[in-house]
Amino acid sequence: MPQGDDKECVELVLDGILTTIKQEQLRMSMQSNRLQGDVAFVTGAASGIGKQVAITLALNGAAVACADINEPGIDTTLKAISELGGEGFGVSVNVGDSAGYGRGLPEEGKDLRFDQLCCCN
Repeated sequence: MPQGDDKECVELVLDGILTTIKQEQLRMSMQSNRLQGDVAFVTGAASGIGKQVAITLALNGAAVACADINEPGIDTTLKAISELGGEGFGVSVNVGDSAGYGRGLPEEGKDLRFDQLCCCN
């Protein structure tokens, strides 16, 4: 049995492994295809609640338009969605500026209907 510092190291490693397993179990339990074919538009998707909503919608099969003024944050959200097997794209927009709506929509999003799911965060 490890002693002192070695014991603490073993406990830290085991805690990390258990946390990883719990996260994977949660991801798998959340994942479904009930939103397959739907398109979700999520504002504030670069961080916080908006990011978690975007990831959860993607895990459930929706294609997610991640809208935010924070482009590096959008990229982080899209990377997380992609790593979990989801589909999404970024929309750089300031939701406080109605004149800017549509300008930031990338080409792959121009033909999509956003009347199915919208989360205004």
